Amino acid sequence: MKLVIDRSKWLRGEGSDDSYLLRNEDGKLCCLGFYAQACGLETEAITNVATPAQVPKYANIWGDGACWLFDESNVSSTCNDLMMINDEKLPFFDSEKEREEQVAAIFAKHGVQVEFVG
Repeated sequence: MKLVIDRSKWLRGEGSDDSYLLRNEDGKLCCLGFYAQACGLETEAITNVATPAQVPKYANIWGDGACWLFDESNVSSTCNDLMMINDEKLPFFDSEKEREEQVAAIFAKHGVQVEFVG
C-alpha cells in the first residue's frame, strides 16, 4: 500500500491534546488519519477522534492490513509510538525531516510506503 501525506494538511507537532485523526476545526489529519482514509474509513468515523481504537467498531472497518495498529482491545505499542512521533513538539526532533523519516520507517515495517508531498 502507498500512503500519501500532504504536509499542508498534516496535523503534527502540536502535542497529543490537540491531535485527532481528523480535526474538524481545520480539516487537518494526523498520519494515522491519512492512513484511515487510505483504508477507506468514512470522514464521520474519524472526525475529532484521538486514536484508532476510538473509531466506532474499529476492529471491523480498518481491515486486515491495519491489524498491527491494535492489540486485544486498544492500540498497539507500535501505534502508540507512531502517535507519539506524530504529536511531539519540536525540539523533540532535530527537524521535521527526522519526524517524517521515523513515521515512514514505522509504516514501512507494515508494508506501507509513505510519500510526503506539498
